[in-house]
Parts: sequence; structure tokens; C-alpha cells
Amino acid sequence: MNGEVNRLLLLSQKAILPLSYIVPRKSYRDFHVDLFPETAWDEPALTADQWLAHENQTVRKQSLNPATRQKRTYKPSPFQTADKGVPFVSDELQHHDGEHCQGHSGIEVTQAQGVETNVKDMSQAIASGVGGAVVGSSEQRDAATVKEFSSSSESPVKELKATSQSNILQTDQISNSEKPRKAPAWTGVRLSKFKNLQGNTMHRSEHIENIRGVDHTVGGESGGFSANKERVAVALAGPGGIIGVYELSSRGRLPDTGIPVIENGSCVTDLAWDPYDNRRLAVACDDAKIRIWIIPEQGLVETTTETSSCLKGHTEKIYLIRWHPVAADILSSASYDMTIRIWNIADQQVKFTLCGHTDQVFSLAWSLDGKYCATLCKDQRLRVYNPRSQPEPINEGSGPGGRGGHISWVLDGWYLFVSGFSKTSERQISLYSVEDLASPVASIGLDVSPSILVPYYDEDSATVFLTGKVGFVFLLHTWFVCITNN
Repeated sequence: MNGEVNRLLLLSQKAILPLSYIVPRKSYRDFHVDLFPETAWDEPALTADQWLAHENQTVRKQSLNPATRQKRTYKPSPFQTADKGVPFVSDELQHHDGEHCQGHSGIEVTQAQGVETNVKDMSQAIASGVGGAVVGSSEQRDAATVKEFSSSSESPVKELKATSQSNILQTDQISNSEKPRKAPAWTGVRLSKFKNLQGNTMHRSEHIENIRGVDHTVGGESGGFSANKERVAVALAGPGGIIGVYELSSRGRLPDTGIPVIENGSCVTDLAWDPYDNRRLAVACDDAKIRIWIIPEQGLVETTTETSSCLKGHTEKIYLIRWHPVAADILSSASYDMTIRIWNIADQQVKFTLCGHTDQVFSLAWSLDGKYCATLCKDQRLRVYNPRSQPEPINEGSGPGGRGGHISWVLDGWYLFVSGFSKTSERQISLYSVEDLASPVASIGLDVSPSILVPYYDEDSATVFLTGKVGFVFLLHTWFVCITNN
């Protein structure tokens, strides 16, 4: 254990760079519970049929502390002797049905000190250099940092109602059981366990180099790059919608030729790994189809054109897809037909169609509990949906300018983190309460640049990582979304 609380993967023009974020400690002999809280299990909480039947459940969590982690049972393998077992997860492991949410009286959005990363400087060791367009992405480590906010059992958007009040979460509107904890008697210094967070590029031996022909034409709605804990998928330039799949276990310089790829037969607009199946990849294409691929356990060994399934239903080009965070086999997609469709991959059918958009949807995000989804549209509107309840939004409000942006649920689902542009074309980040989308709770201007900032939110540490391109220099910004009880 070295205090690593996050590891991100950043795609440059010809390489994938791993970035390690470490919170230093004087000693690592003991387990630091503040750095490594319980983390989400790698199994879905619900099946597709259960979620469609309006069941709700959260993904169970497991302890990272070897001393307190619940023991796993073993059973003999038929191919081994009785004293040599194969581990399996006991059925006695219980699901945790806690729905984390609690009202907060204030928000503070601060930038981490000393963690803005110049990726151009990082990648000078790469012979090919860094240039061209970059697509940012990140992979959350199993050892996540501490969650700095409390939780309760009610959903933050159980009854969303638009309001013009400046502070929807005033103390007199919250029951005694939901009131935030009192602030410390002395608050001269902001309390944070992450003020010494350090981000550095890992050794060159951990890089994947010589990636040829990264596709720079993928729209800003997509990262064009998706990763899980085993492999990385990158959209490549060329006819036929080519995707390269690279194993994280096979680091180093790739050969110049002979790399097996996936051929979609149409231009790739977005791609995403199934969060509960490291072999299943969903790819959206401009022919209004979604192709599902199953990657061999050992990785791609030859170029393939055979899909596992193909989803058809949209009438216009699809440019955005998102997997459900809690239920298996549930996938959502956005198209130029101005609808969002929610699919059951098992039977390849559309289960819900969300309406109400008057223009292109820039971003789509599911809440952490999987009950709601939020969208950011080109018509400068934020919308929140309850897909299983009605096809129209249950709450909406004014969003950032119409040049592009991304949205993410943060702080146990009580708030929406939005990156976009102001009316003066300045890049900005904003925080909205899901109960009042009329105006942001907090907003910070960053700089003037045409590139869209792509956020990644680490739930356990309430940290937002933003990546974007400024000229030919790739910058990674780290922001903390902290709670204050002022």
C-alpha cells in the first residue's frame, strides 16, 4: 500500500499514459481507513427485469481492510484434492440497501493545489511526442479515498419540484433527522484530507505506446476512449469504424503493423464498456445502430466483424451511449432524432423512450442509485427524468451556453456537476441542486478555450477530474467538491 487513491488513464496522440494520484502518509504499515473506505462490489445489484419492475437496490460494498474484510468461503474443485480449494463468493454476503443521500446547507468547490498536470511534459519520454486531439478518460481504482459527506436513507429527488427560492435546502425546510451536522467551533482552515494529493505520470514501462491513427473526428459528446480494469478501447481513424482494443497487462510499445481490431462497418460515434462485464463493449455508430461486442478472454487475436448483437430503433445518427450503474443489461442512447432510448440488451428491445428535448443532447448521466437520469441539451436546458415513471422530464432548468458540455451526478445524487461554456465563451464549471435547477449553487470560470472539459467524478473522495486540450498541450485539472455547513 503506497497511498494511491486514484489511477487515471489519459489518451494522447500516440500513447496511453497512466496517472497515479497519491495521498502521502508517514507510514504505510497500518491500514488507513480514511484513504480506503468500503468500495463498490463488481456485481450488479439488479437484473434488467428487476429494474424494469421498479425494484430499487444499490450495489453492495466490500471492505478493503484485510483485517476486517468479510471472509470468503472455499469449496473443493472437482479437478483438485479436497485441501486445495477454488475461492468463490459465499451466498451469505448480504446486499447493502443503503441509498446514500442527505441534504446539505452549503457547497464549496475548490481546486486541488499542485495537481494541475501538463501532459505534454509528462510524455516527453515518448519518442513520438504528444500532439493532435486528445480524449480524456479515467479508471477508478478499487482503493478509493474517503467519502467526506454523510448519508441517509431517502433519495434526494424522490419528489422533485421546481422552485424559485434561492436556497431550497434551508434548515427550516429539513426535518431534524436530516439536518447537517454542526460545523466545528473553529473553521479557520478548510478541513480536507486531500490537500496533499499528488498526481504523477507512472514510469514509461507502464505506458502503452505507438498507438497509430487515433480518431480525432469523434464528437465532443463522446470521449472516443473507454477503459476498464483489464483493457482499453480506442476509436481509430480510417474507413469502417475501426476500434483498437489493448490489454492493460500487455504494456510497452505496440508493433507497427498486425494489430487486430474491431470493424463496425460504419463510423464510430461513441463506445463504452459494460461496468459489470469486462469483455462486453457497446459501440454507437452513425448508421443509427448500436453494436455489442464480446471480446475474447485473452484479448483480440484477430480482426473481427462479427457482433454479439445489434440494436436498431433510432431513426437518426446515435452519438451518445451510457450503461446503467446498478442494473445489468440496461443501456441508454441519445440520437439526433432528439429522443433518449433505454434498451434491455438481453432481448434487444427498447423499454423506454424519453422525450422533451428540442435540440441535440450534449450529455447524459445516470444517478448513482440508477433511479434517475439527467441531460444537458443544446437548447441550454438541464432536465431530470424518472424513466420508469414518465417519458417527460420531472424537473428542468437553465443550463450553460449551447456550445457543448458534460454533466455528472455528485455528492450522493444531491447535485449535478456541469462543465460547459458561459455566454462569453469562457469555460466554466457549475454545481446545481437537483431540487432547484433554476440557477447554479456555485459557478467558477476557468479560461477561454474551444475544447470541452470532460469530467470524471470519484464518488468516494468527492473529487472531480477534468481533462481537456489547450492547443497541443493536454491539461488535467483536479477539483474537490466539498461540503460546508456555513
